[in-house]
Amino acid sequence: MAARIYDYVGAADDNLIKVWVLSLPKKYRAKVNAKVNLLAQYGDETLPGFVTPAVGSGTIKEIVIGGDRALRLLLCRGPMDIGRNGATGKNGKTSPWAAPEYTLLFGAEERDSRYVPHNAVRQAEARRQVILKDPKRRVPHVHVGSADIE
Repeated sequence: MAARIYDYVGAADDNLIKVWVLSLPKKYRAKVNAKVNLLAQYGDETLPGFVTPAVGSGTIKEIVIGGDRALRLLLCRGPMDIGRNGATGKNGKTSPWAAPEYTLLFGAEERDSRYVPHNAVRQAEARRQVILKDPKRRVPHVHVGSADIE
């Protein structure tokens, strides 16, 4: 399965996921890229615990980015194409859970078992709703490469 990955774009046409990744120290930028590559390659159905439900949401998921800081990349399946109606999983079989696309919605941190900012999941859900109304509010994922790293 090769999933398409998208980034949320703000009202001013700024890629807010890229902005968040660029705000991170170098070592975390590489970790984010590695996690997004795994998501694109394997999706969220083949690596147990890789993508987990975000606390308090049925549609928002999270990818844990480990290290000294507990970063959380909040995302959703789709939302334009969530893989229903015969999406093909990694094993080549039809799966109701195989998502052909994912959208990265919000970057957060977890401290004391709580999201920082505290409304991160609500913000991610609000961004998902914006995309459902206006699909142009997302762009193909932009990896932050060595040229972007100081």
